[in-house]
Amino acid sequence: MEETEKLAKKGLSGIATFIGGNGFGERLALLVLVAVLFLNSATAVSAVTNLGNGIDDGCDTYCNSCENCTESLELATGGQTVCLKDDLMDSHRVFDENYTIIECIKIHSDNKTFDCQGHLIKGCPMAGTAIAIESDDNIVKNCRIENYAVWGITIFGGNRNNIVNNEIIGTAMIVAITIRGSKENWIVGNIVENDNNGIEIFSDAYSTSDGNILRRNKVRGSSEHSDVGIKLSFYGEDNIVEDNEINGWGHGIMASGGVNLTDNIVNNNSGGIIAGKEVNLAFNKACNNNGKDISWSGDDHRVFINNTCDSRLRPGDSFRSWEYGTLENCTYRCPKASSETTVQNKSAGAPIDESNSGYGWLALAMLAAIILIVISFIWQEFFQR
Repeated sequence: MEETEKLAKKGLSGIATFIGGNGFGERLALLVLVAVLFLNSATAVSAVTNLGNGIDDGCDTYCNSCENCTESLELATGGQTVCLKDDLMDSHRVFDENYTIIECIKIHSDNKTFDCQGHLIKGCPMAGTAIAIESDDNIVKNCRIENYAVWGITIFGGNRNNIVNNEIIGTAMIVAITIRGSKENWIVGNIVENDNNGIEIFSDAYSTSDGNILRRNKVRGSSEHSDVGIKLSFYGEDNIVEDNEINGWGHGIMASGGVNLTDNIVNNNSGGIIAGKEVNLAFNKACNNNGKDISWSGDDHRVFINNTCDSRLRPGDSFRSWEYGTLENCTYRCPKASSETTVQNKSAGAPIDESNSGYGWLALAMLAAIILIVISFIWQEFFQR
């Protein structure tokens, strides 16, 4: 930036001399210099705020192993960020000597941020769990997780945690992201690809998971044997599944309990959406799901509006029976070539950083003001004498 300023001053000094020594040249040169320096500064600020393509590097401390990261998170004070410095190649087994599932990174205290900064956490084919959260108000972001046998990220008994902008690829994971007995957690902008199950919110009669939000995730089954993309079990309340893309699964979404399914794209699965009691469906697109786009049972507090699908089934006595159910019309029908039609949803994947979106307009406004001032000078110097 300093070199740019020197070159600008040197060049503009020559311009001023060329224009004339009556003061007008100097003033015009000064105005152009101000414009150059302003635009250069705005570009520099924009570059800094976008550093890392949305990956934050505001770290308080760093770690480089499973044990070191767990210890650093435990020692960090509330509000601090622990960043992964290098890729982790974990060689842990699934179980320890007490047959407890082994976890690479554990977060047992509240209000911490773990930022992988895009680094990889890779397990061996028999590794247990990558990241386990059992506390409140934490953030896990920008992680790439591969090849764990049981779970990618777990939240057991933790509340108000955020799982944001992670990529979880598994060949045999039981579930990529699972929430159990936990409330008000946000799972946002993640990419999940797995053979078995994608994202699960689990509740039972003894421990419910309520008020959790799954939003703008891309959830892909990686083989013809993949089971369920997003699964929500009984007893939960006020959970939201919104604006996700689910494809390549045995079933795209299976939901029961208090769930709102809104604006999801559920295409190209063996079965689309299976909705149990107290599940509301609105503005979802379920197409090309082997003739089984949307199936539902029961009438408990049901909302079904503005969904796009070709086959909507209300089963009879059997919850999964497509043979004895009643076919009903969807609000909108799928495109004829639905398998070849890409329907865009909003900002799935990495969250968009809009913190510097006003710099371009500010620079244009400043440039326009400078042009008007230059015109005013020219008018005064040449036409008002």
